[in-house]
Amino acid sequence: MPETILCGVDESDAAAGVVGAACWLADQLEARLVLIHVSDEPMRDADGVVASIRDRLALGSGVDLHSTEGAPAQRLIDEVKHLDADLLVVGSRGRGPIGSAVFGSVSRTLVTGAPCPVVVVPPRVKPVEELSPGDPSIICGVDGSLHAIAAARLAGLLAERLGLSLVIVHALPDVKSVVSYPGARSTAPPLSGQPDARDRLAEELVRTAADAAGKEATTIVEPGLPWDVLEAVADRQDGRLLVIAARGQSDLRAAVLGSAAHQLASSSNRPVVVLPEEAEGPFGDAEAN
Repeated sequence: MPETILCGVDESDAAAGVVGAACWLADQLEARLVLIHVSDEPMRDADGVVASIRDRLALGSGVDLHSTEGAPAQRLIDEVKHLDADLLVVGSRGRGPIGSAVFGSVSRTLVTGAPCPVVVVPPRVKPVEELSPGDPSIICGVDGSLHAIAAARLAGLLAERLGLSLVIVHALPDVKSVVSYPGARSTAPPLSGQPDARDRLAEELVRTAADAAGKEATTIVEPGLPWDVLEAVADRQDGRLLVIAARGQSDLRAAVLGSAAHQLASSSNRPVVVLPEEAEGPFGDAEAN
């Protein structure tokens, strides 16, 4: 689990929410937090930029914040490798859904290519201190793929360390979701199958993921599009984080789970932890638990 968390900071109004989520994670996970501002243009006064960010976000002098220049996505990946960071926290500059979600090119690159799990903080996320007390949980979406099983292991570890309950969710295909993914192939229960057999397969799918998570979990199967189902379950279950793989079982260019990851990272009400394929190694088998 995280010893170092890297957080990308820009000069937008959304930066406060991103840094707030990163600080909460670092505090709860007892991890070192490093903030970095990446400019894709030469900075005449890098120290001034850092000072301005510190002042605007009310960051103390003890907070590790520095700046660098270059292509933001690549520089963040380079910094993750340099620090051997375990989590990367970034913002999402959502511009609304067009088919699959369209959001910042930096975020899109990172959730598919970063060497560690990426926490994307959408603009509508509320600060932790504004959330109502209750029985908060982590919601993990699965589709039967090995990618999803790895994400379930990550979700189980995070839930254990954060002291949150775990909910494993599968979105059962319905007419709407099948139309959205024409030609997709998946191990998820087929819409055309017998209802009883389809339900049994779906229940087996979520139980397998729950077993892999290594933590007691609630399992939920509901019909609908993955992002709609995950968001609805998270609203009901006081979900503080959503966890999902960046890829899933599909021959489409944008896999079902991958599309859900992009959609949620653009528009969710809570941070979304996305597990890129390159970062699956530590969570890829039972030994990772």
